[in-house]
Amino acid sequence: MKLRVKLVSTIAAFCLVLCLTIVGVWAVSSATVSMGGNISFTATDVNATVTFNNFTGVSEKPTPATLVYNGTESTSTPSSGDVSTWSGWDLSITGKTAVLTFTVANTHAENTLKVKFKDSSALTVGTNNCSIAVTDDNAGDVTAAEGITLAVGESVQITVTITIANENKSVSNAALNFSLVLEDEHHTAA
Repeated sequence: MKLRVKLVSTIAAFCLVLCLTIVGVWAVSSATVSMGGNISFTATDVNATVTFNNFTGVSEKPTPATLVYNGTESTSTPSSGDVSTWSGWDLSITGKTAVLTFTVANTHAENTLKVKFKDSSALTVGTNNCSIAVTDDNAGDVTAAEGITLAVGESVQITVTITIANENKSVSNAALNFSLVLEDEHHTAA
């Protein structure tokens, strides 16, 4: 009888510990990864529009303004207030991935538009627990040295995916910083 009571109480204790462990695992939340974010654009005498589409997987979504580049102006840049909305982001990634999408459109009536990264090495981050990948819905590769070319009226959606390898490890020195170059392929410097 004593053996049966000990066996039943041991099994009950084991079941209780197992249940608490399962509830504890469910209660563990993934780590929040904080990183800065800056996207800059270099454009000279181009007619183009850069439109923010979405940013998923972050706790507070930045809302950058649409940038309208008008090649008839000598500087061809949008207002400094609009440009500043694409930088200074304090991003808190709340899961395993965060995805930023934006569209670059060629609005010139006659000329093609080249879109490329100024320095694709800036797409790396200072840790081995985080990676950044950039893709586009164009047949080219916007991260390649030659970039992609948009015909008159054509646009490209660029997707930046930030992936955390292990949500429970820290991510240090992480930043989303890169610059896109927009060039009118027919522009000649004066």
